Amino acid sequence: MRRPSTKVVKLKWRVVAAEKVPRPSKSQANRTQATDENVEDQSSQATVQHDALFSVAEGVLQSSNAFKFTFESEQSLNTLEVLVHGDSRVTSVVAHGMQTWSAKPFTNLTLEDSAEGQPGNGTFVQVVFKSSVMSKEAIVLLKTESQFDVESGRVELPLVVCRNVLRQTGSMAVVKAANAEVYEHTSRGVARAGVGEIPASVRSQTNRPIVLAYKYLAPRHSVILSALHHEEVHTLNSVADVALYQVLVVDTQRMHKLTMVVQNSQQQYMVVRDIPAAATVWSLRVNSLSTKPARGRDGTLMVPLLVGTGGDSNEGGAAPQASIELAWMSEHPSLGDNGSLVLSPPRVDMPITALSVEVQLPEQYNFNFTGTLQNVSIFSHKQPRAVNYQTERHATEKGFKFGAEYVSEPSTSEEKANVKATIPKQGTRYRFEKILVVGDNAVLTATYALNLSSTEGDHWSWRSLIVSFLSMIAPLRGLCRSIACSASDRGNVTGMGEHIRQIVLRNPANG
Repeated sequence: MRRPSTKVVKLKWRVVAAEKVPRPSKSQANRTQATDENVEDQSSQATVQHDALFSVAEGVLQSSNAFKFTFESEQSLNTLEVLVHGDSRVTSVVAHGMQTWSAKPFTNLTLEDSAEGQPGNGTFVQVVFKSSVMSKEAIVLLKTESQFDVESGRVELPLVVCRNVLRQTGSMAVVKAANAEVYEHTSRGVARAGVGEIPASVRSQTNRPIVLAYKYLAPRHSVILSALHHEEVHTLNSVADVALYQVLVVDTQRMHKLTMVVQNSQQQYMVVRDIPAAATVWSLRVNSLSTKPARGRDGTLMVPLLVGTGGDSNEGGAAPQASIELAWMSEHPSLGDNGSLVLSPPRVDMPITALSVEVQLPEQYNFNFTGTLQNVSIFSHKQPRAVNYQTERHATEKGFKFGAEYVSEPSTSEEKANVKATIPKQGTRYRFEKILVVGDNAVLTATYALNLSSTEGDHWSWRSLIVSFLSMIAPLRGLCRSIACSASDRGNVTGMGEHIRQIVLRNPANG
């Protein structure tokens, strides 16, 4: 195959172990040894830039270390060695062209450049590269973690040193991931630095602000932090934005319906109290999907909140919304002529921002309401609506004719086959509302009595009708007697008619 001519040729090679050759003379051996020493000295001339990010969590210190090895010339990489002092555990090691890595504990090891010369304990990390890797630079990423005593409030940053290198410098940044205040307790061999002096590759590894930053020029240094931990205050996992409680009261039964829209982050069940165990649950729909409630150990009703949630609920950010539609039937003694009714909505284990109550009561009673709810004619807050995260996916079959008439298959969805209870309209409707409902501060009680005006009105209407009828027929009886006495001549029809007309004119009210 003919190739185009070139004036530049780049050749790479690596030295491998050779077979045994005849032993050279003494002078040749000295020259060979000197040459090997020079080659070894040249191959070990590497400088390291070490950038570390330390994260102080609740009793755990995590670190992410980036080592950039720079050699004087491009050469074959064999092994790199790193010493991690202290009780830190090495969790991962990543490098381009790496074949394997190992971590072994060491004891009583003294660094050559240690000013104190005291032996220490830690972990010896060895990174082995593939035989075909030849480069002038090598980047190694090493992560560690360690535990510290929260009560003592002292955290020592682990010392990480590269072996067989000419020089090691670097930077360190500290962030906190717990409810704590982090300050510098003692430091040696380092200098404080600004956040802008930390490399961008380190700043991009975290979304938390950097509280402390350092630079060092020698691998032997020490930084001890003071961490003041504070007790964590728990916040709400869920809250109801709007809720609507509807109840229909008849003679011995009540029908209830509770509709809510809640924001939920981690709560799995909503506890509903004040629903009797003998009540009949008609339907429960969560996010427009029918499901079944559960009974708690204390007899409360448990409503699952994670039914039909969307895939975005695992992405973090704002808490996803969930809609709840619960309907049930309960019984009570007959109303009778008078008495009282407790119409308070059921209690839930989350605060409600805006609560609306709609009560339908029999028309033949007069009601007087007391409690903490405000009687209104029209709701001033928006009402809850069902949320639906379900989406359908349809795929056409192979060979489908798009020009032909398409007949959709009947849906076998379980959601469409379940019951959705609604409250019928009957009687007189009353409306109430309240803002910020927490615990049992939503109370509504009604006292009632039979409306006597309606029954007495019916009685007096019949009585007046009878009296009017009797007063109307009384003059007719007198008229008949007058006609019998005055009309002696029964054949004189004209005279009798005139006589009747005169009597009627004298009594126009009875005409």
